[in-house]
Amino acid sequence: MINSCIYTGTVIHKRFKPKEHFFKYKVFSLFIDLSELEILSDKIRFFSLNRFNLISFQEKDHGERDGSSLTKWVKKNLKQNNINSENIKIKLLCYPRILGYVFNPLSIFLFMTIMNS
Repeated sequence: MINSCIYTGTVIHKRFKPKEHFFKYKVFSLFIDLSELEILSDKIRFFSLNRFNLISFQEKDHGERDGSSLTKWVKKNLKQNNINSENIKIKLLCYPRILGYVFNPLSIFLFMTIMNS
């Protein structure tokens, strides 16, 4: 079962000074379970991990920004902040690359503890 999904929304901006300005447009973002990145890349024809496609996710757009493992970067940061990273799912809400172009003003990481039964 895939836990990753696509969220749709609308960006709205209005400025009153120094000159009134307004725009509104539809967007979509990815809510990705980082453990599913390779599975998504294999199963979805128009989606790729760390390479060009219609829609792609590049680890170099997040974390160390050098293309290294995003999961390792997140776990390293959790450890540095004395947060237990064992038995967790790491999810990321972000914009993907579209035809190689990236606009990623905000990336939100969520951590969920996996409870053992």
